[in-house]
Amino acid sequence: MPDVVALLRKEETTADALAERMHEDALATAFDVAIDFDPARDLDPALLAAIRAGTPRAIVDLVERHGHGDIVEFPLFQRDFARRLLAEADRFQAAGLNHTRPNSMNVKGAVLAEMGLRKLASRIMAEYFVPIARVFFPTWGGDVLNAHHSFIVQYGADADRSLDVHMDQSDVTVNAALGEEWTEGDLVFTGARNSGREKTERVQLRVPVGRAIMHVGQHWHRALNIASGQRSNAIFWLRSDVRQRLAAETFVDTCEGDRGRLVRADL
Repeated sequence: MPDVVALLRKEETTADALAERMHEDALATAFDVAIDFDPARDLDPALLAAIRAGTPRAIVDLVERHGHGDIVEFPLFQRDFARRLLAEADRFQAAGLNHTRPNSMNVKGAVLAEMGLRKLASRIMAEYFVPIARVFFPTWGGDVLNAHHSFIVQYGADADRSLDVHMDQSDVTVNAALGEEWTEGDLVFTGARNSGREKTERVQLRVPVGRAIMHVGQHWHRALNIASGQRSNAIFWLRSDVRQRLAAETFVDTCEGDRGRLVRADL
């Protein structure tokens, strides 16, 4: 006998996803994003070289590992591209469109799909994030990531000043620093879920503009209070359909408010 509750939930989720996609497409059409992307110009040369090499050793040599090796930092964007992406996010938020919050916790920011940057985010995930996730997070779907919720968040006097401890609604998360000038507001990681280190680990990071960190979504973390200036980050919540079908994926209840915000890789 079919699980009626499960079938209704799937139907509801599908309808919600369709409505979300239509809303994103309408905003993207109204906004008319004015940013182009050239990997040779906009991405860090060290990242491009490692991806071209196409070997696990090249990826390992690219990154800096933190904590127990499960937080990896790597060069991502050139500073000019980070500046242009942030400028587009500011222009989008000032356009008077009925855009949504980036997630259920952050107040100020923009969803890349609503800005018309769904394909850009999908391309970056497939071509640059998956090769890194495949090396460091294979058991978290690192080599089969095929969906994402990507957004920009901003911290400062007129936005969130901090973010409480949480997990992400993702298998793997990439957090890239876009700018601008700020003091304090570091990221603190306090152990992955069920690792036995939730109460003993403390990894505190300040990520420079243009660099990014990658970690599993179930790694507890928070953003400390920003003292001055504004800090903006591009966040990519990466998911795999394979892992979403696993019974162990119970952590989504922790992040219920963002359950429907994923978009399939649209290249």
